Amino acid sequence: MFNAIKDITFGIAYGLYLTALAPKSQRDAALAKARTPQTMPQAETPQVEEKAEEVIAPEPIHIEQPEPQAEVEAPEPAATEQPRVEIDLAALDSTTLRKLCTQYSIAWRDIRGKGKHLKKDAMIFQLEQVAA
Repeated sequence: MFNAIKDITFGIAYGLYLTALAPKSQRDAALAKARTPQTMPQAETPQVEEKAEEVIAPEPIHIEQPEPQAEVEAPEPAATEQPRVEIDLAALDSTTLRKLCTQYSIAWRDIRGKGKHLKKDAMIFQLEQVAA
């Protein structure tokens, strides 16, 4: 980590030196060196061609489909609908009622003025009106 910080610092310092203090010939030589493509030594060059020859094409996957059954019952349209559940709103607390009012876009905040919210029985009345 220290070496990386040291290298970055020296690189920045050398760049500032080249832009401000170095003679034009040294600047041109540094730019020419930076513009030439740098090659890796032969030992570190990855062997792309050898790996490409070793690639084996995947075999196609065959999925067996089950045979169709003769006696398949079609679901009734009424069976897919979920039954309505009756909820006792009076048994819920005011926090849950406020969440339900927000879900059904019923205004409950600061209805009575001065930061006073809708009362529990009024929230129940409004929710029953929406449900009807």
